[in-house]
Parts: sequence; C-alpha cells; structure tokens
Amino acid sequence: MKKIQYLLLVLTLSVAGLPACNRKHHAARATITKDHLPIQYQGLLMPGSLRLKNDSVFMALYPSATLYYLDLRLKSSTRYHTVLKQAVRANAPVHAWVFIENKSPVEVAKIEPASGYELKKWNKTWITPQR
Repeated sequence: MKKIQYLLLVLTLSVAGLPACNRKHHAARATITKDHLPIQYQGLLMPGSLRLKNDSVFMALYPSATLYYLDLRLKSSTRYHTVLKQAVRANAPVHAWVFIENKSPVEVAKIEPASGYELKKWNKTWITPQR
C-alpha cells in the first residue's frame, strides 16, 4: 500500500512540475511587461559578444564596461534581439535604454538602430580617428 502511495505522490509531483520545465524553454509563452519601471538613455553604443542563455541575451555594449542583458520574455524583446544581431553583423552602433535599477548586469529596456547620419559620424570618429 505504501508503494502505491509513493508512486502516486511521485506521479503527481512530476505532472505538476511539467509546466514549469516547459516554460523555461519557450520564452514566447511567458510575455511580461515592465511599463512601470523608469528607463534611462545610455547613448549610442556598439553591441558585441551576444550570448543567449535560457530566456536572456547577455551582451557587451562598447565603450561601456558594464555587462548588459535583454530579457526575452519582455514584450518587443525579440525585435530588439534582431536589431542587436543585425548591428553586430554590420558593425554598427545602436541606441540603448536601460531600466534604472541597482543591479548587475544591467537590464536593457529598449534598443533602436542608429540613423544614417549617426553611422557616418560614428565611422568618422571610431573607425577612422582624426589626426
């Protein structure tokens, strides 16, 4: 009788834990918003070394020394991730906004591509330094 009770307990716990495991690997199912948190403009930054881990993309945004991450569960974050990948491929800077929180790594709130004028100015300054 105890073996049957133990088996039923294990079966119940495994069925209860299945949705939690499934949510971990499917970020689109758990879309959240953070509209209430204030954001701050970080400026024109160069993305690099994108690393995807679970529901987040960790990255460096140069010339800043801070580690940043983008939560893929947030609304519009897949679009921001696409912009980041395109910018890395094109070696182009992006506009970055972050959530104002005291934690490390810093969470990215919004990413936008740079305009044509800004790209020309960036390339003059960073790729061909003035003498």
